[in-house]
Amino acid sequence: MKVQNIFSGSERLVVFILLIFMSATCFSQDDDESPPSNVRRSKLSVGLYVGTLFSDNNTAWLYDGYGYDVNGQKNDFSNSLMNRNINYYYGGGNSQTDQIAAALGVNHGEWSFDETDMPASLKYDVAFALGLHTRYSINSNNAIVLNFTASKLAVGGEFTITLLTTSQVPQQPGYINYKTFAITGSEQRFIFQVGYQHIFGEDNGFNFFAEGGAVGTLAKFLKNQIAINNLTIDLAGYYTQPLYNDFRLHHLSGIGFGAWGGLGLTTSANAKTTLQFVYNPSFEIIPLAENTAPHLQHYIGLRFYYNLWRRVIMKESF
Repeated sequence: MKVQNIFSGSERLVVFILLIFMSATCFSQDDDESPPSNVRRSKLSVGLYVGTLFSDNNTAWLYDGYGYDVNGQKNDFSNSLMNRNINYYYGGGNSQTDQIAAALGVNHGEWSFDETDMPASLKYDVAFALGLHTRYSINSNNAIVLNFTASKLAVGGEFTITLLTTSQVPQQPGYINYKTFAITGSEQRFIFQVGYQHIFGEDNGFNFFAEGGAVGTLAKFLKNQIAINNLTIDLAGYYTQPLYNDFRLHHLSGIGFGAWGGLGLTTSANAKTTLQFVYNPSFEIIPLAENTAPHLQHYIGLRFYYNLWRRVIMKESF
Protein backbone atom coordinates (compact mmCIF):
# COMPACT_ATOMS: atom_id res chain seq x y z
CA MET A 1 0.00 0.00 0.00
CA LYS A 2 1.58 3.26 -1.13
CA VAL A 3 1.08 6.14 1.29
CA GLN A 4 3.91 8.60 0.62
CA ASN A 5 1.77 11.29 -1.04
CA ILE A 6 -0.73 11.35 1.84
CA PHE A 7 1.69 13.08 4.20
CA SER A 8 2.74 16.18 2.29
CA GLY A 9 1.68 19.65 3.47
CA SER A 10 1.31 19.31 7.26
CA GLU A 11 0.70 23.03 7.52
CA ARG A 12 -2.20 22.80 5.07
CA LEU A 13 -3.62 19.96 7.16
CA VAL A 14 -3.68 22.13 10.30
CA VAL A 15 -5.44 24.95 8.43
CA PHE A 16 -7.94 22.47 6.97
CA ILE A 17 -8.84 21.10 10.43
CA LEU A 18 -9.25 24.60 11.84
CA LEU A 19 -11.52 25.64 8.96
CA ILE A 20 -13.74 22.60 9.51
CA PHE A 21 -14.03 23.43 13.20
CA MET A 22 -14.83 27.07 12.47
CA SER A 23 -17.46 26.13 9.92
CA ALA A 24 -19.08 23.84 12.49
CA THR A 25 -19.10 26.72 14.97
CA CYS A 26 -20.84 28.96 12.44
CA PHE A 27 -23.41 26.28 11.63
CA SER A 28 -25.91 27.64 14.15
CA GLN A 29 -24.54 31.08 14.85
CA ASP A 30 -28.02 32.61 14.69
CA ASP A 31 -29.40 30.25 17.37
CA ASP A 32 -29.77 31.30 21.00
CA GLU A 33 -27.50 29.81 23.66
CA SER A 34 -30.40 27.64 24.81
CA PRO A 35 -32.38 25.94 22.06
CA PRO A 36 -35.95 27.14 21.58
CA SER A 37 -38.84 24.78 22.10
CA ASN A 38 -39.04 23.81 18.45
CA VAL A 39 -35.35 22.82 18.29
CA ARG A 40 -34.04 19.44 19.34
CA ARG A 41 -30.49 18.44 19.96
CA SER A 42 -28.71 16.63 17.15
CA LYS A 43 -26.91 13.39 17.87
CA LEU A 44 -23.77 14.66 16.13
CA SER A 45 -21.00 16.69 17.79
CA VAL A 46 -17.92 17.96 15.97
CA GLY A 47 -14.85 19.18 17.79
CA LEU A 48 -11.22 20.20 17.87
CA TYR A 49 -8.62 18.19 19.78
CA VAL A 50 -5.43 19.83 21.08
CA GLY A 51 -2.96 17.70 22.97
CA THR A 52 0.47 16.15 23.36
CA LEU A 53 1.88 12.82 22.23
CA PHE A 54 4.39 10.89 24.34
CA SER A 55 5.74 8.30 21.93
CA ASP A 56 7.40 5.01 22.74
CA ASN A 57 11.07 5.12 21.70
CA ASN A 58 11.15 1.75 19.94
CA THR A 59 11.13 3.28 16.44
CA ALA A 60 13.57 6.06 17.40
CA TRP A 61 16.39 3.71 16.38
CA LEU A 62 15.47 4.34 12.76
CA TYR A 63 17.36 7.63 13.20
CA ASP A 64 20.50 6.31 14.96
CA GLY A 65 22.86 6.88 12.02
CA TYR A 66 23.40 3.24 11.04
CA GLY A 67 20.78 3.12 8.30
CA TYR A 68 19.59 0.12 6.29
CA ASP A 69 20.61 -1.61 3.10
CA VAL A 70 18.29 -2.09 0.12
CA ASN A 71 16.98 -5.35 1.62
CA GLY A 72 15.93 -3.68 4.85
CA GLN A 73 18.80 -5.08 6.93
CA LYS A 74 20.47 -2.73 9.37
CA ASN A 75 24.02 -1.72 8.40
CA ASP A 76 27.07 -2.50 10.50
CA PHE A 77 29.35 0.37 11.46
CA SER A 78 31.60 0.14 8.39
CA ASN A 79 28.59 0.60 6.08
CA SER A 80 26.69 2.96 8.36
CA LEU A 81 25.42 6.29 7.11
CA MET A 82 27.45 8.17 9.71
CA ASN A 83 30.73 6.37 9.00
CA ARG A 84 30.39 6.94 5.25
CA ASN A 85 29.50 10.59 5.62
CA ILE A 86 31.89 11.56 8.42
CA ASN A 87 34.98 9.54 7.52
CA TYR A 88 34.68 9.58 3.72
CA TYR A 89 32.26 11.95 2.00
CA TYR A 90 32.89 14.92 4.33
CA GLY A 91 36.03 13.75 6.13
CA GLY A 92 38.62 13.99 3.38
CA GLY A 93 38.30 10.49 1.93
CA ASN A 94 39.33 9.91 -1.68
CA SER A 95 41.48 13.07 -1.58
CA GLN A 96 38.44 15.30 -1.02
CA THR A 97 38.39 18.39 1.22
CA ASP A 98 38.15 17.56 4.92
CA GLN A 99 35.04 19.54 5.83
CA ILE A 100 34.86 17.85 9.24
CA ALA A 101 38.25 19.25 10.24
CA ALA A 102 37.19 22.72 9.08
CA ALA A 103 33.98 22.49 11.14
CA LEU A 104 35.98 21.36 14.19
CA GLY A 105 38.64 24.03 13.73
CA VAL A 106 41.51 21.50 13.47
CA ASN A 107 43.77 20.16 10.75
CA HIS A 108 43.18 17.05 8.66
CA GLY A 109 44.20 13.99 10.69
CA GLU A 110 43.60 15.67 14.05
CA TRP A 111 40.23 14.02 14.69
CA SER A 112 38.76 10.51 14.65
CA PHE A 113 35.33 8.91 14.51
CA ASP A 114 34.73 5.19 15.21
CA GLU A 115 32.00 2.89 16.46
CA THR A 116 32.41 4.07 20.06
CA ASP A 117 31.35 7.54 18.93
CA MET A 118 27.98 6.42 17.56
CA PRO A 119 24.78 7.63 19.29
CA ALA A 120 24.08 5.69 22.49
CA SER A 121 20.39 6.52 22.80
CA LEU A 122 17.72 8.39 20.91
CA LYS A 123 14.39 9.61 22.23
CA TYR A 124 11.27 11.23 20.85
CA ASP A 125 10.51 14.71 22.11
CA VAL A 126 7.02 15.38 23.45
CA ALA A 127 5.03 16.20 20.32
CA PHE A 128 2.10 18.52 19.65
CA ALA A 129 -1.06 16.78 18.39
CA LEU A 130 -4.03 18.40 16.63
CA GLY A 131 -7.17 16.63 15.54
CA LEU A 132 -10.76 16.68 14.33
CA HIS A 133 -12.88 14.54 16.68
CA THR A 134 -16.57 13.65 16.23
CA ARG A 135 -19.17 12.02 18.44
CA TYR A 136 -22.52 10.46 17.53
CA SER A 137 -24.69 10.13 20.65
CA ILE A 138 -26.78 7.01 21.14
CA ASN A 139 -28.26 8.52 24.31
CA SER A 140 -27.12 10.97 26.99
CA ASN A 141 -24.48 8.55 28.33
CA ASN A 142 -23.28 6.59 25.31
CA ALA A 143 -21.78 7.58 21.96
CA ILE A 144 -19.85 6.34 18.97
CA VAL A 145 -16.65 8.35 18.37
CA LEU A 146 -14.57 8.85 15.23
CA ASN A 147 -11.32 10.75 15.67
CA PHE A 148 -8.62 11.95 13.31
CA THR A 149 -5.39 13.32 14.83
CA ALA A 150 -2.12 14.46 13.24
CA SER A 151 1.28 14.91 14.84
CA LYS A 152 4.83 15.70 13.73
CA LEU A 153 7.46 14.10 15.96
CA ALA A 154 11.09 15.05 16.51
CA VAL A 155 13.82 12.60 17.57
CA GLY A 156 17.05 13.62 19.27
CA GLY A 157 20.32 12.09 20.41
CA GLU A 158 24.06 12.73 20.65
CA PHE A 159 27.26 11.38 19.14
CA THR A 160 30.91 12.26 19.66
CA ILE A 161 34.04 13.03 17.65
CA THR A 162 37.45 12.58 19.29
CA LEU A 163 40.06 15.32 18.89
CA LEU A 164 43.66 14.14 18.54
CA THR A 165 45.27 17.53 19.15
CA THR A 166 47.70 17.94 22.04
CA SER A 167 46.18 19.66 25.04
CA GLN A 168 47.87 22.85 26.17
CA VAL A 169 46.87 22.08 29.77
CA PRO A 170 48.17 19.02 31.69
CA GLN A 171 45.50 16.32 31.88
CA GLN A 172 45.00 13.19 33.97
CA PRO A 173 46.10 9.82 32.50
CA GLY A 174 43.46 8.35 30.19
CA TYR A 175 41.96 11.72 29.34
CA ILE A 176 40.17 11.76 25.97
CA ASN A 177 39.35 15.05 24.33
CA TYR A 178 36.03 14.61 22.56
CA LYS A 179 33.24 16.88 21.39
CA THR A 180 29.52 16.10 21.52
CA PHE A 181 27.14 16.86 18.65
CA ALA A 182 23.45 16.38 17.85
CA ILE A 183 21.75 13.81 15.65
CA THR A 184 18.10 14.53 14.87
CA GLY A 185 15.20 13.11 12.93
CA SER A 186 11.52 13.69 12.36
CA GLU A 187 8.43 11.83 11.22
CA GLN A 188 4.75 12.44 10.67
CA ARG A 189 1.82 10.42 12.00
CA PHE A 190 -1.87 10.44 11.11
CA ILE A 191 -3.96 8.62 13.73
CA PHE A 192 -7.49 7.32 13.01
CA GLN A 193 -9.58 6.11 15.96
CA VAL A 194 -13.04 4.59 16.02
CA GLY A 195 -14.68 3.48 19.23
CA TYR A 196 -17.26 3.81 21.98
CA GLN A 197 -17.56 6.42 24.73
CA HIS A 198 -19.52 6.07 27.99
CA ILE A 199 -20.25 8.91 30.42
CA PHE A 200 -20.87 7.80 34.01
CA GLY A 201 -23.83 9.10 36.02
CA GLU A 202 -26.32 11.90 35.47
CA ASP A 203 -25.17 15.31 34.27
CA ASN A 204 -23.91 17.11 37.38
CA GLY A 205 -21.48 19.59 35.90
CA PHE A 206 -18.44 17.34 35.72
CA ASN A 207 -18.64 13.64 34.86
CA PHE A 208 -16.12 10.88 34.39
CA PHE A 209 -16.08 9.04 31.10
CA ALA A 210 -14.28 6.08 29.54
CA GLU A 211 -13.73 5.18 25.91
CA GLY A 212 -11.90 2.77 23.65
CA GLY A 213 -11.77 1.07 20.30
CA ALA A 214 -9.54 0.37 17.29
CA VAL A 215 -6.76 2.59 15.94
CA GLY A 216 -4.88 2.82 12.65
CA THR A 217 -1.76 4.98 12.29
CA LEU A 218 -0.19 6.18 9.07
CA ALA A 219 3.47 6.99 9.72
CA LYS A 220 6.17 8.47 7.49
CA PHE A 221 9.89 9.09 7.95
CA LEU A 222 10.70 12.72 7.11
CA LYS A 223 14.37 13.47 7.74
CA ASN A 224 17.55 12.44 9.57
CA GLN A 225 20.61 14.64 9.95
CA ILE A 226 23.65 15.45 12.05
CA ALA A 227 25.19 18.82 12.90
CA ILE A 228 28.91 19.35 13.57
CA ASN A 229 29.06 22.96 14.65
CA ASN A 230 28.03 24.88 11.50
CA LEU A 231 28.22 21.83 9.21
CA THR A 232 24.89 20.03 8.68
CA ILE A 233 24.92 16.60 6.99
CA ASP A 234 21.77 15.03 5.56
CA LEU A 235 21.77 11.29 6.28
CA ALA A 236 18.38 10.69 4.67
CA GLY A 237 19.64 11.63 1.21
CA TYR A 238 21.07 8.12 1.00
CA TYR A 239 17.51 6.74 0.69
CA THR A 240 16.68 8.85 -2.36
CA GLN A 241 18.67 6.54 -4.64
CA PRO A 242 16.54 4.58 -7.15
CA LEU A 243 17.64 1.27 -5.61
CA TYR A 244 15.78 2.28 -2.42
CA ASN A 245 12.33 2.73 -4.00
CA ASP A 246 11.04 -0.54 -2.55
CA PHE A 247 12.74 0.08 0.80
CA ARG A 248 11.11 3.51 1.15
CA LEU A 249 7.70 2.03 0.41
CA HIS A 250 7.91 -0.75 3.00
CA HIS A 251 10.20 0.66 5.71
CA LEU A 252 9.94 4.45 5.69
CA SER A 253 6.14 4.71 5.54
CA GLY A 254 3.13 2.52 6.16
CA ILE A 255 0.03 1.87 8.22
CA GLY A 256 -0.15 -0.02 11.52
CA PHE A 257 -3.07 -1.06 13.69
CA GLY A 258 -3.87 -1.57 17.35
CA ALA A 259 -6.25 -0.71 20.17
CA TRP A 260 -6.79 2.46 22.18
CA GLY A 261 -8.55 3.47 25.38
CA GLY A 262 -9.22 6.58 27.36
CA LEU A 263 -10.28 8.12 30.68
CA GLY A 264 -11.27 11.67 31.39
CA LEU A 265 -13.61 14.39 32.63
CA THR A 266 -16.39 15.97 30.59
CA THR A 267 -18.41 19.12 31.18
CA SER A 268 -20.89 21.18 29.17
CA ALA A 269 -19.95 24.85 29.11
CA ASN A 270 -23.39 25.69 27.69
CA ALA A 271 -26.08 24.11 25.54
CA LYS A 272 -23.84 24.14 22.48
CA THR A 273 -20.34 23.26 23.68
CA THR A 274 -18.77 20.39 25.58
CA LEU A 275 -15.24 20.30 26.95
CA GLN A 276 -13.38 17.06 27.68
CA PHE A 277 -10.00 16.53 29.33
CA VAL A 278 -8.78 13.08 28.30
CA TYR A 279 -5.85 10.67 28.62
CA ASN A 280 -5.61 8.17 25.76
CA PRO A 281 -3.13 5.29 25.79
CA SER A 282 -2.84 3.17 22.64
CA PHE A 283 -1.16 -0.18 22.05
CA GLU A 284 -0.29 -0.22 18.37
CA ILE A 285 2.27 -0.86 15.67
CA ILE A 286 4.18 2.13 14.32
CA PRO A 287 5.12 0.73 10.88
CA LEU A 288 8.65 2.10 10.43
CA ALA A 289 11.92 0.22 9.83
CA GLU A 290 11.90 -3.25 11.41
CA ASN A 291 9.11 -2.58 13.90
CA THR A 292 6.39 -5.25 13.71
CA ALA A 293 5.38 -5.34 17.39
CA PRO A 294 2.87 -3.04 19.11
CA HIS A 295 4.05 -0.58 21.75
CA LEU A 296 2.37 1.93 24.04
CA GLN A 297 1.81 5.52 22.93
CA HIS A 298 0.33 8.13 25.28
CA TYR A 299 -1.87 11.11 24.45
CA ILE A 300 -3.06 13.83 26.85
CA GLY A 301 -5.28 16.61 25.60
CA LEU A 302 -8.45 18.67 25.44
CA ARG A 303 -11.47 18.21 23.18
CA PHE A 304 -13.78 21.09 22.35
CA TYR A 305 -17.04 19.63 21.01
CA TYR A 306 -19.64 21.78 19.28
CA ASN A 307 -23.10 20.21 19.60
CA LEU A 308 -24.98 20.65 16.34
CA TRP A 309 -28.68 21.43 16.42
CA ARG A 310 -31.45 20.52 14.04
CA ARG A 311 -34.76 22.37 13.77
CA VAL A 312 -37.92 20.31 14.17
CA ILE A 313 -41.35 21.78 13.37
CA MET A 314 -43.67 21.10 16.31
CA LYS A 315 -47.30 20.24 15.41
CA GLU A 316 -49.99 22.38 17.03
CA SER A 317 -52.86 20.61 18.75
CA PHE A 318 -56.43 21.82 18.21
